[in-house]
Amino acid sequence: MDNNNIAARCPAAFKKLVPYFIRARDFGSRDPQVSYLCKSFAAQVGIGLLGALDPTVKDEATAFLMELMDHLETEKADPVISGGDGKEVLLRNAYLIFKRADDRERSGQADKQCIAMFTTSSVLLECTKQFGDMDEDVQEKYNYARYTAMQVKKALDSGVPYVSPNPSLETQDTPMESPSQHVDPMAPVEPQPFAPPLPEPPVAFEPPAPVAPMVSTPEPLAPPPPPPLDDLDALMSSLQAPTSSAIPDAQPTLPESDSMDLMEERLRKLAGGVGEPAAPVPAPENVELLKAEASLSKRRVDELENELMQLKHQLVMSQTQTQQAQGQCQKYEQVVNMMKAQMAQASGGGGGSGIVVPVVGFEPTLDHMVDAQKYAKYIISSLQFKDMVTARENAVKVMSLINGHPLQ
Repeated sequence: MDNNNIAARCPAAFKKLVPYFIRARDFGSRDPQVSYLCKSFAAQVGIGLLGALDPTVKDEATAFLMELMDHLETEKADPVISGGDGKEVLLRNAYLIFKRADDRERSGQADKQCIAMFTTSSVLLECTKQFGDMDEDVQEKYNYARYTAMQVKKALDSGVPYVSPNPSLETQDTPMESPSQHVDPMAPVEPQPFAPPLPEPPVAFEPPAPVAPMVSTPEPLAPPPPPPLDDLDALMSSLQAPTSSAIPDAQPTLPESDSMDLMEERLRKLAGGVGEPAAPVPAPENVELLKAEASLSKRRVDELENELMQLKHQLVMSQTQTQQAQGQCQKYEQVVNMMKAQMAQASGGGGGSGIVVPVVGFEPTLDHMVDAQKYAKYIISSLQFKDMVTARENAVKVMSLINGHPLQ
């Protein structure tokens, strides 16, 4: 497989890949890296189309893709191909050809060469998709190039003179080429030092070849949506048809171990050494497992937080109950101490000592206990108001009740 016959050998099921192979053939000797990137993008598109093919042609298409990737792996070993920023190389060439085509269309030289240059620039811009989505300005140039190529083609087919919607306002200093003069869209330009890659693609590309200045050139009008891909494919095929249509009868047999997953893996490896490497994507089952683990962890954290809140509430309740119990103990302790003091005073004073000594054989009844509790509450109330006299009187009554003496 080489650049000269790859388009001719492309199976009919992969007719959408022919425009990329044609550009790869045109750039094969001028810029091998652009040629390689066109074929690499064609392989990526082919893998996407493989799943929808009819089983009767799928084996032939799969064998062609495997041979194409073997060819790409061989070419990738060349330092000229594997070095540099692949996306920047595609954009630089696409902008240069787009500028030449736009100048030719504005100056009234809308012919087949103008169509060829617009279609070539659109194909190179589309090939940048292998490095990610198109930027907004790149997408605009891509749509404009496809639309203008179709408009010029319709005008040439119908015989109606084509009028540019954005004509040049000033004649060039140098004489314009006649419409019949052949212009190679891939003609080499004066070598210029290569600028380091920019973080964003350039908004406007200045070609290396000297071009007379243009004054007050109006901005291109916003074109309608681009034409269908099938129409553009037919256009490019009619402009540059493959030189040979012979397809070998014997197709290489695809080993059973080679599957679409294997081809996608090989394509990722091929793209890894040219331009920006593809970012690793986690397997779907790993993503679902991580989500399940995260959900379980969050649920466990919520449960622990609830348990912590309950423990804090119980601790507050325990502290409150402890304080209340301590307050009650202090009150009863005061009553006991007061009663002990009253008993000591009664035993030392003689006259009141009888209430301290219990009557022999006396056992307080339930009424005695109820009355004693009542007078004990009076003692507590008197102590709260610091009424010592009433507190002592009630203490004497309590002692009389529990020792079997009559109340005084």
